[in-house]
Amino acid sequence: ARLRTPKSANGTRSNSFRPDSPSPANFHGDGRLSQPPHHTGHGPFRTRPQTSVKSPLNLAFRHPLLYNNYDLQLKSGKAMVEIIMQYNNIVTGTFIKRPNRFIAHVLIDGRETVCHVKNTGRLREFLLPGASLLLEFHPDAALQGRKTAYSVIGVYKDNAGFEHKRLLINMDSQAPNQAAAEWLAGGGLASAVTNIKREITYHDSRFDLAFSEDGHPAFMEVKGVTLEQDGAAMFPDAPTERGVKHIMELREAALEGYRAYILFVIQMKGILSFSPNRNTHPEFADALKLASESGVRILARDCIVTEHTMKIDMPVNVIL
Repeated sequence: ARLRTPKSANGTRSNSFRPDSPSPANFHGDGRLSQPPHHTGHGPFRTRPQTSVKSPLNLAFRHPLLYNNYDLQLKSGKAMVEIIMQYNNIVTGTFIKRPNRFIAHVLIDGRETVCHVKNTGRLREFLLPGASLLLEFHPDAALQGRKTAYSVIGVYKDNAGFEHKRLLINMDSQAPNQAAAEWLAGGGLASAVTNIKREITYHDSRFDLAFSEDGHPAFMEVKGVTLEQDGAAMFPDAPTERGVKHIMELREAALEGYRAYILFVIQMKGILSFSPNRNTHPEFADALKLASESGVRILARDCIVTEHTMKIDMPVNVIL
């Protein structure tokens, strides 16, 4: 389903941020950026006069994951958010085969069942015959027009992580964006973050998140990471020209004065470091290094993964 922001007071809906937008400087409630940062001061992020941000945190959470509960409070001008991301109707199964990127044959209660795979990556390192899977059952699949009643959302990988033990990996490619929005709303950047928006257009790209950080407009691209070897996480697991394009657009935004981030959400524990997968896509690795040198902030975090939830947790060392 396409993610959309709520309508603004005038009935319009806009997710487009353009660097030539008019003043004043801040994000509007309808997702527009009112003006780019002034190019004054020094360093990769040019400073501008501080702007008081008093608007409440605007969370546009439209996502297939079910939210059983969320509690939003504003305390002393800072948003305090507690959001519980919950998968419902979890069952277990055994992987048999994957005929294409979108489906897998899984043994569930003794019956071979066709299931939707919520990740189009290669996943060859853990989607092996006999692997233990977690699946979300959709009891109203027929009413929703779904072709499958189950979605593969997790896998147990043996001999994984730096401790070489069995690890649960969340492999839902939609979960990292939602977890990142929760992480930002909960103070993940240790700065004043307000006006969080999803799926924002900038030039020819759509960034996963846009927000105001200490009064400065900022963009964030989120990448989910499921590939690991001996505790070293890597991205991508297949060449991604789209990923390179996003990196270069973020670099352009940083050079224009916006704050820009790439957050690699490692969908497991047991990780000591993160690196771009140069062997698989050297152009991605080169672009990431260039972006870092141009002011884009590269972050990596691991996750606490359970059968029902995934939550961003600890920072992971980034090696470019």
